[in-house]
Amino acid sequence: MKEEKKEFKSKYLLLALFIMAFMVVSIGSTFSFFTAYIKGNDKHNNVHLESADIMVNVTGTDLSATGIFPGWKGTMEVVLENVTEKNNVPGVYSLNWEIITNEIENDELEYSISCVATDKDGKEVKESKRNKTINKNNISMPTVSSTIGKGVINSGHKHTCTITLHFLETEQNQDNNQGKKFFGKVVTLGEQSTFELED
Repeated sequence: MKEEKKEFKSKYLLLALFIMAFMVVSIGSTFSFFTAYIKGNDKHNNVHLESADIMVNVTGTDLSATGIFPGWKGTMEVVLENVTEKNNVPGVYSLNWEIITNEIENDELEYSISCVATDKDGKEVKESKRNKTINKNNISMPTVSSTIGKGVINSGHKHTCTITLHFLETEQNQDNNQGKKFFGKVVTLGEQSTFELED
C-alpha cells in the first residue's frame, strides 16, 4: 500500500514538473517571439523609437455621383495633421480608395490629387525624407478598392489634399454611361516606417 502511494506521488510529481517545464518553455517562446534586438554603433549607442500621432479630417462633398453628364467635376478635401509633440517624428500614411460602386465604363471617370504640406505657421514645407506629399493627375478611377498613394508627414506639419473627380468629355457618343453611378470613400491608413537617426 505504501509503495503504491509512493509510486502515485512520484508520478504526480513528475507530471507537475512536466507541466511547469512546459509552461516555462511556452512563456519563454512567447516572450522571445515578441522581443526585438536593436544593436547600436559608435554614433548611436542608445536607440529611442517614437511613433507619430496623425489626425485626419475629411471635409467638402462626399464622393458620390448620380445623373452626371460628361464634363462634371466634384471635389473633396482630406486634411492630415501630425500632432506628435516631439520634433522630427514623422508618420507614414496611405490614402486608399474604398470603391462601393463604379458603373462608369471605358475609363471615362478620372481623379487627380494635389497635396500641400505646411508647418505650424502655415508656411509651405518642401519635400524631404520626412515630408512627402501625394500628387497625381488624371488617373483612371479604379473599379475595385486600391491605393491612391503614400505620404510622409513630420511632426507639427499638416497635409491638405484636394481630390478632384472628372467625368471626361470624349466628344463621342457616351450614352452607355447615362444614368450610371459612382460611390467611393477615401480611407487613410497608418503605415509602418523606419527612419535613420540624425547625427
